[in-house]
Amino acid sequence: MSFVATDHPRGAAGRFIPDVRAEPAITLNSQFAPSDGLDLEQATATIHARRLQAARDVLAEYPDLEIMDHSPARQHTVRLEELGDPRLALGNCWAATNEVIEQIGAAEFGADWLDEITIRRARLGGQHVAILAGDRDGSFVIDYTARQFHPDLPFPYVAGVDEWKVVVERASGTRWVADD
Repeated sequence: MSFVATDHPRGAAGRFIPDVRAEPAITLNSQFAPSDGLDLEQATATIHARRLQAARDVLAEYPDLEIMDHSPARQHTVRLEELGDPRLALGNCWAATNEVIEQIGAAEFGADWLDEITIRRARLGGQHVAILAGDRDGSFVIDYTARQFHPDLPFPYVAGVDEWKVVVERASGTRWVADD
């Protein structure tokens, strides 16, 4: 199938433009069409709000998801909703990430796929793992154990990959590198 460039719903700047086709009652309008006055910053904020709400909805829907506890508290298990406690978040990043991926899945986050993302301390050793998700707008991180680095971080913490890494570095006071 081919199309004429002028008939395609993306304009010259790459943004979607309103497009009305011959079929009656069919109108394709992007919510980010330039005529709406929504700029890139507003679009980014809208995407972030959607992703954050999905992570909060998962937390509300699965608060009792049990995770084997690897924190210094040495409980037998910890529940997903308890990971907002920095004491229980510490040491549980790998277990929580994998349990959420396996038990809940991408659809609950409105994502196309889920995986794990790992960073490691550049000099001191140690790793941190969180959920890497992908949706129609790109990749992002969902971190239910970020408060182990600072108690004032949002729970759950949702951000782009680069922002997440920078926040972990600032909160922990150490440099982290992507672990391939």
